[in-house]
Amino acid sequence: MKRSKRHFGGWGLIAPFVLVLVAAISAMPLQAEEVKGRWRIEANIGGVDPGDSIPSQSANRQRVRLNDGRFIWNEDPRPDVGATLDGRLSTDTRFEMRVSYGLAAWKNVELLLSAGVSSYNMGVDNIEVAYALDIRDPGWSLYQGNTEPRVEQTLAEFFPHVNPLLLQSFASDQGGGPGREVWTMEPVQAGLIEVIPVSVGATLRFRPTKRFNPYITVGGGYLFADYRASERWKEITRDLDRSLVRYTAGTNGVLTPNRVLGGRWRDIKQPEIRVPNSTFVEARVGAEWQWRSKTAIFTELGFFWAQDNITVEVDGRPRFGKPTPNFQVDEGDARRLFPLGGRPAYIGVGGLTTRVRLGANNFVVKQQPGEYYVNGGTLDYGGFIFTLGVRFTL
Repeated sequence: MKRSKRHFGGWGLIAPFVLVLVAAISAMPLQAEEVKGRWRIEANIGGVDPGDSIPSQSANRQRVRLNDGRFIWNEDPRPDVGATLDGRLSTDTRFEMRVSYGLAAWKNVELLLSAGVSSYNMGVDNIEVAYALDIRDPGWSLYQGNTEPRVEQTLAEFFPHVNPLLLQSFASDQGGGPGREVWTMEPVQAGLIEVIPVSVGATLRFRPTKRFNPYITVGGGYLFADYRASERWKEITRDLDRSLVRYTAGTNGVLTPNRVLGGRWRDIKQPEIRVPNSTFVEARVGAEWQWRSKTAIFTELGFFWAQDNITVEVDGRPRFGKPTPNFQVDEGDARRLFPLGGRPAYIGVGGLTTRVRLGANNFVVKQQPGEYYVNGGTLDYGGFIFTLGVRFTL
């Protein structure tokens, strides 16, 4: 209680001083700041909230209602914690400088043209990389006798001549026994984007003969973006780029907890995060308060829409591996005849570099085959803008 008294007591001393200062400034005699034919410059500080995200589907559950009324289900194998870590853009402080000119005036409104440039950074956060590594490594078994780390032949060419026991790890890892499939979910901070929007706009400023002036601004411009990948994303890109993949397929039935390998082995296309420059349009509403002659304080809230998006892809796909669909079907539904379970991408040679235990204190660092998901997609530059700044009339 004593701590609370000191807290409120401090505000009790500051509040009267603030009120007196505001009253004194408000009482200062000021003339109207009409700006037709005059230049204004401004500086503001604030933030951007993109608001967009790449939803994780790791918590999905596919339920089937049987004809006798019972339910059975198949859950996505990835850790459900992924559902709380959606891919998103995080932003830091936004700085902006603008210049405007009073073009025309009417009784209660003025028209201004403006141009400006701003700058802020965005982090590409929580790109979901999930994997279940092989218990027994078929790629290592196949290639341990080769002197070259990469060989021209694909696994498909070796399979007819390989002991089937070496290929059992895939069946084991995807549900062949209790506790055999162990999934890891890694939210990856993929890098930093430096954003510089350049814009022009038109402003309608109301009540130009008063100290308090609301206004609206519409405009557009061009957004320059420069992306720098994080070290972890560089490692993932390097590892997957030198790996071979084969996509898994489900067998027909109501549920498909067991998966089979389909297609042929091939090189993975390099993972890529595309961060293009983009045109955009924006709208802002604001209010300025004439603090003193030729000086005004203002605040704004706006929203902008960008034409292009940030794209996260692995192997040319927004999702590397197909998640479990999140819906319920009846046993008699025609969809039950099609594979409904989640189907990860299976990397047979390569994979992410991890430490493999060989003994109590003995490790080897190597790429690990296994089942993989990468939850990519698109992220929109656009979002809400909020600012606080000061304007000077020349």
